[in-house]
Amino acid sequence: MTDTTQSRRRFVVSVGGAALAGLAGCSSQSDGPGDSQTTTAPPDTTDATTTAEPTTSQQTTTGAQNRGSSGQVVDMVTDNQGSYFDPVGLLVEPGTTVTFVNASGDHSATAYHPDSGDQPLRIPEDAAPFDSGVYTEDGATFEYTFDVEGVYDYYCTPHEAMGMVGRIVVGAPNGGPATEPPDDLPPGARDALPSVGTIVEQTTVDGP
Repeated sequence: MTDTTQSRRRFVVSVGGAALAGLAGCSSQSDGPGDSQTTTAPPDTTDATTTAEPTTSQQTTTGAQNRGSSGQVVDMVTDNQGSYFDPVGLLVEPGTTVTFVNASGDHSATAYHPDSGDQPLRIPEDAAPFDSGVYTEDGATFEYTFDVEGVYDYYCTPHEAMGMVGRIVVGAPNGGPATEPPDDLPPGARDALPSVGTIVEQTTVDGP
């Protein structure tokens, strides 16, 4: 074999080795950090956003919206203005549930009815009377669904004489016991009841 042939073989081997080394280097780079960052997908927050539990504020807002669409709230209050229902007058549609909330003090929501202890009838004759009993714990609630159209007068048993009374007008009343003048009530109660016409006009009559 001539020196020229041997030199050519050495050159081919040398070039081939360099090419393999270069390929090895490329392969090593493809496994490097740059390629790893490309192949690793970023966290998918779409599902987390869609399936996340509602926050407390969202739950509160939702609850308020639901309550506003299907019911009403009357607070039972004792403060420096006295003891009263707020609102004192309310217009609702038949089937509305009213929640009485003991905001402060000791109170009841009791319909004027002979079953409530020698009281006059001042709710529709076909309506069932209601009596929450006296609540002493702040935040205690009582619910009643007003199904029968008419006028409902009610009072707080410990504070009736002080004028803690309320009136709820359901639908379009056409007569009934509570549309008569409240002459058979204590003076404080008579003076505190808003008229049916005022309630129908304003829909809500706030307490003092």
